[in-house]
Amino acid sequence: MTKNEIYRQLTTSAEVLLFIYACYKKEFRLNDLKFQQEFLDKGVRLDTLRRAIKKLIAVGVLEKSPAPHQYQLTDIGKNLTPTPLS
Repeated sequence: MTKNEIYRQLTTSAEVLLFIYACYKKEFRLNDLKFQQEFLDKGVRLDTLRRAIKKLIAVGVLEKSPAPHQYQLTDIGKNLTPTPLS
């Protein structure tokens, strides 16, 4: 799956922001306040962020880690380089 094919499946700005964030960080914790604040500063609410996580899991670029509330890129996601937003 190419980066463009993934971007076509992402329908909200929250999903695109989370995808780009995940590509740079490789993994993150949903209950990390610093992580949440980065998205709140961009106008993304926590419930919207949860839906974006579910969508990225469905697309196949994100997976749940063994640790609680932690997510990481799949092998597909690790092979992609995101396009930075300006």
